[in-house]
Amino acid sequence: MSDEMNRRVLVVEDEPLISLDIQAVLSDAGFDVVGTAATLIKAMELAHDVEFEGAVVDMNLNGDITAPVVQKLLDQSIPVVLLTGYSSKALVEPFCHCPLINKPYDSSHLVDTLQFAMGRAAARMSQPHEAGLRNS
Repeated sequence: MSDEMNRRVLVVEDEPLISLDIQAVLSDAGFDVVGTAATLIKAMELAHDVEFEGAVVDMNLNGDITAPVVQKLLDQSIPVVLLTGYSSKALVEPFCHCPLINKPYDSSHLVDTLQFAMGRAAARMSQPHEAGLRNS
């Protein structure tokens, strides 16, 4: 699989200007934003229909908590970086193992965090295969 295929991401954000900024930041960093969603329904559709290897997800879309989308992505072993404009950790407590970035965010921190999460997930996915080869 090529590096380009490993850098496809989904952006889930309801604020249009923030969504556009995230898309631009990620595109400039070499990611391929293959889908965007501003509603929970659209995010669930994309999570089901589009292939990608990472996601940046706002925890609150116009009052809808995105926990179902985050859980679906995690169930598919897709790394998720959570965004929130809230100081309360209660929104993200069930997903405390996911990187969390508070808004307003620093662009380089967002890129670094997503790269780290996706790299860690890729390493986990390759370990069982490599371990099996070493034991052969």
